[in-house]
Amino acid sequence: MELSSSPSFQRVTLLINERAGTFLHSNQEKMLASFREVCNEYQINADFVVVPPEEFGEALEKALQKDIDGVILGGGDGTISYSLHQLLEADKPIGVLPLGTMNMLARDLGISLQPTEALRTLFSGETQRIDVGWINDRPFLDRITLGFYPKVVKQWQKTRDSIWPVRALRFVQLFFQRLFLHSKTFARIESPTRPELACKTNMLLISNNPYQEDQLTVPVPLRSSMKGSVLAIYIAEHHSFWDYLKLFGRTLLGRWRFDEKLEVLQTQRCRIELPRHSSTKLLVSIDGDQFYVKQPLDFRIDPQALPVRVPASNS
Repeated sequence: MELSSSPSFQRVTLLINERAGTFLHSNQEKMLASFREVCNEYQINADFVVVPPEEFGEALEKALQKDIDGVILGGGDGTISYSLHQLLEADKPIGVLPLGTMNMLARDLGISLQPTEALRTLFSGETQRIDVGWINDRPFLDRITLGFYPKVVKQWQKTRDSIWPVRALRFVQLFFQRLFLHSKTFARIESPTRPELACKTNMLLISNNPYQEDQLTVPVPLRSSMKGSVLAIYIAEHHSFWDYLKLFGRTLLGRWRFDEKLEVLQTQRCRIELPRHSSTKLLVSIDGDQFYVKQPLDFRIDPQALPVRVPASNS
């Protein structure tokens, strides 16, 4: 049976990162065949392009120069984040095909984590514009983390070829190893909401729109909206293993807001400095990938800057 897609999303390029976690550990020929079946169902004219990560940017540039209605990116959060400069400049609708490990953006947009069902959603859905965050001159869609956590993820990425249970156990091990090795860092935060805030912390997290509260969120908290035009800054002032264990449990239950050692600040822009590291570039995690960024760190929100495909609204 043939189905109808959105009339404004019928000519697309489906660009896949061949090293994306889900795609890497799947029967790739079978997965691609199922994608072609869905395209036929919805009468989609689609070009399929599968490339290694080092060729992804060039392949995306070629796709965006074509006369197409949009591009579907198959990969994880890092794949999407890496492409943001090009996507913002082109201003064409994008579809997020969750083939990565955590797929945070797909979760927040309400897209199925089952790739074939996700593709159906992209074709039957609608286009909305979402906010984009910036750290200095680099855009991001999910979160920035500072402190010990970027070092955890940097080491954890070496396990990307392992099966998920092994990766999960290794993550927990690295998390607590780094936590115990890392001393608290003094941070200075300036924003219109709080002109000057000084704190000592093991970890800072800056998210593009706040995470949900009072909802069960397994394995990670979600955002109820990506159109709120606000940054949320989460300041962890925990000391011990038990402090972090309690925070983890509260996060899973959606009760993290009741943690007295977690401070939350909302603002549209801010500047963050870690004076101890002022003479060097700072390792930060941007949407799950690690980069060295020069201080001070200037954050801002760019409202509804990126057109994306989302499930059709009920209205």
